[in-house]
Amino acid sequence: MVLLDADTAGCVLTWLNNGGALDPKRTRILRSCIEDLERVIPQITEPAGAQYYDHLRQLALLVARTLGAREVGGLAARPGGCMPTGATTSASTAVRCGSAASSP
Repeated sequence: MVLLDADTAGCVLTWLNNGGALDPKRTRILRSCIEDLERVIPQITEPAGAQYYDHLRQLALLVARTLGAREVGGLAARPGGCMPTGATTSASTAVRCGSAASSP
């Protein structure tokens, strides 16, 4: 879960730093993160944890929508989802998706 959080936040941070753009590799990573979040959120039993990861998913979906449906597989927000009012990241969150990241 920590890596999923870091990868998603890193892609969002890169999108912000690049003026709303992601390269194809990071777009694929973001799409994968959204799919993983969709799969794991229903399994989280702690309400605060489920809410946090749902907010992260919503943030990732907002970024994905700006990239265009064809690039993210037409993913859509789940009805009733919460929207985060802001996001905080640290330098360590950009390890995989950051603009200076190297290929794993």
